[in-house]
Amino acid sequence: MLKVTATAQKEFDTEFKGKEVKPVRIFLANQGCGGPSIGLAADELKENDICYEIGSVKYLVNKKLMSDARPIEIDYKEGGFVITSNLDLGGGCSACGTRGSCCN
Repeated sequence: MLKVTATAQKEFDTEFKGKEVKPVRIFLANQGCGGPSIGLAADELKENDICYEIGSVKYLVNKKLMSDARPIEIDYKEGGFVITSNLDLGGGCSACGTRGSCCN
């Protein structure tokens, strides 16, 4: 299940105002020593995606990611999108707020 709050939907509408509305991909980003996070990016539908149409926006999620993460909720707070799910994305080390080889 995917939920997009009214606040987030309003922000997407603002972002796309006067522009072509592109599908928004919800994806697992494994960048840097900060560990994994869920991100958003404009993209096109792929074979292994689930497509949710909410308001004027299509949201794309890989089927496996949705199976592992559901439910996913997109909200908008304090100047940015906040994505929550049932994924355990881990914590950080006490020194730098991250986990992994950079903290050794």
